[in-house]
Amino acid sequence: MPGFMQTERVLRRLKTEALKRQFGFDKSESVEYIGRAVAALAGDPNVLKKTGQIHFVADLAREYGFTDIDGRLVPRFGVTA
Repeated sequence: MPGFMQTERVLRRLKTEALKRQFGFDKSESVEYIGRAVAALAGDPNVLKKTGQIHFVADLAREYGFTDIDGRLVPRFGVTA
């Protein structure tokens, strides 16, 4: 399960630093981050043990030891009221 993604559309909408702060852009992740999660799962010989579950990219990053393209371990995405 990805978090707040830095898609082209998001990047077009959040042009100012104020908007980026307002929407928590510092906790967003690149589209490559989820790709790294998929690659890590594809390379795991025990991947079948993970079937039928929801996995957060942040948790997989810690488990498999990968980071986002800027070197960050992006926190698990969550919506707060």
